[in-house]
Amino acid sequence: MTLLQQNAILREKLARVESIGANEQILRTWQPLLQNLPNHLARLKHLVAVLRRMQRGELLPVGRSLVPNGVDALLQKTLPDLRDKLVSKPDKVMQQSGWAKADTALKSAADALEKSLDVIWETHLRAIAPKLDDWLPFFQGGRFGSEITKIETLHKELDALAQSLPGDAEVLKRAEEKSREIHRLVKKLDFGDIPPEVKKFIEQVANSGGVSLGELNDKVLAWLREKNLLQAFRVNMGGR
Repeated sequence: MTLLQQNAILREKLARVESIGANEQILRTWQPLLQNLPNHLARLKHLVAVLRRMQRGELLPVGRSLVPNGVDALLQKTLPDLRDKLVSKPDKVMQQSGWAKADTALKSAADALEKSLDVIWETHLRAIAPKLDDWLPFFQGGRFGSEITKIETLHKELDALAQSLPGDAEVLKRAEEKSREIHRLVKKLDFGDIPPEVKKFIEQVANSGGVSLGELNDKVLAWLREKNLLQAFRVNMGGR
């Protein structure tokens, strides 16, 4: 029996016990259970839906189980014991760590599953867009064209999506669309591999407020000319 099924049965047991007129004092002591059990169930249903959504999108790692540690004990011992007490020993439900143990176990299982899904989702979003570490100097003030600005914006939008798990299939679709657009823009830029001399030159221009013309060697000049980036630079007279 699955975790969601166990939770659903517990809720049914609660309803039945209440309907047969259980002692009002006992019901008052059950308030933590009555409040938290539906929350656990709703959270687990949400996480399982995300898991299935990510599975359909082929985001889950092959051969890796996402079942949190301790779920077997929760299904085989903790929840069945609580279920039986709800009917046969209602006055014992909140004693002897009955509900407290189940409450902790349910929260721990949901926390572990959510953490695993968060890591998978964030890793996926990082993997579907080209790495731009070598291109960061080109982002200074948008001086290198609208494509760079668009790429940076799309990366920020992917970062925003990574802040929460995908609530529906539309989120997965939007992430893929942004990834395809980044790839298209990168291909349009056609920078290729940036030579070390060019990286050094651009970093100096961006971070030190300027460099001497002596740093503009033939390799750097040829690369900038080939990529139509010469117009992005201005020469100013200055001193130390």
